[in-house]
Amino acid sequence: MGKCNSRYAQKGHLYTHQRTHTGEKPYRCPVCGKGFIQKCTLDMHQRTHTGEKPFCLFCGKIFNYLSSLKVHIRRHSGEKPFSCSVCGKRFAQKTYLKLHQRENVAYRCCKSLTCVTSCGVLEYPCERMSCYIFDK
Repeated sequence: MGKCNSRYAQKGHLYTHQRTHTGEKPYRCPVCGKGFIQKCTLDMHQRTHTGEKPFCLFCGKIFNYLSSLKVHIRRHSGEKPFSCSVCGKRFAQKTYLKLHQRENVAYRCCKSLTCVTSCGVLEYPCERMSCYIFDK
């Protein structure tokens, strides 16, 4: 099994993250029994039973979906769980990682009809039928 390499500025955030690896979910919903890693996530979940919309405890922003709130909270916590397998740069959202990989397209080859980013990751089919290298 590979290393996770997640890093946190605060020890408490690391301990919370480690629960994602151990599967420990010490906070249980008294209504449905679903378990959670963090108490604040349980608190947000309980709002699904009351109809209240989830909101950010840091800045008060309201969200329609709990998943959107979870992504938003990474802005406050600094968590960046997605990393480029080639250069190691880390991102808070998977879509930002994919953009990083696409923005670094440097080489296109008509023979394989695939694109290779500067990080060495194969991407979508090439649109042009000639070989060339972009100047960076």
